[in-house]
Amino acid sequence: KICLPLNFFSPYKATNIISFWQRWHITLSRFLRDYLYIPMGGNRRGVERRYTNILITMVIGGLWHGASWTFVCWGAYHGFLILANHAWLSLLRKTGFRLGNSRTIVTPLACMFTFFCVVIGWVFFRAETFADAATMLSAMFGGSTHPIDPHNTPIIADWKRHLAWLSALLALVWLAPNTVQIFGRF
Repeated sequence: KICLPLNFFSPYKATNIISFWQRWHITLSRFLRDYLYIPMGGNRRGVERRYTNILITMVIGGLWHGASWTFVCWGAYHGFLILANHAWLSLLRKTGFRLGNSRTIVTPLACMFTFFCVVIGWVFFRAETFADAATMLSAMFGGSTHPIDPHNTPIIADWKRHLAWLSALLALVWLAPNTVQIFGRF
């Protein structure tokens, strides 16, 4: 009998970047934690050292994916997102703020914001150069380096259909059970 460890657990359902990394590429995350983050001191040497260790670990995690500056940037980007998430949670704890009943409204917004941040990161992961990443980011936010004729570009001309498909697929990702949850019933 061969038992493979769980490696992905609905990462796009995460409500923050820390949760995303607890659900995404779980075996790599565990390796980075056990063999880099903890030996560097983890969170045992103060907040500044903890944040430095997180950032170094994520940059090395980016470099693990390939010897390119875009991968290093992707790792650093996720490292800074994790630092911002930890700082935000620390601020909430210090102020005693609790989400309470507003969680039903906050959770979908947090999930969408996390998804948005992750998608931005995928641009750097996929791009071969920073120029490619800048072009893609510009296009994602409505800018373009080339004039576009909406009548001759099928994707733009049919944007309502594409938006409907994207909405349906995102609803499926966020609302449907994953395969582990489905097969867990048997």
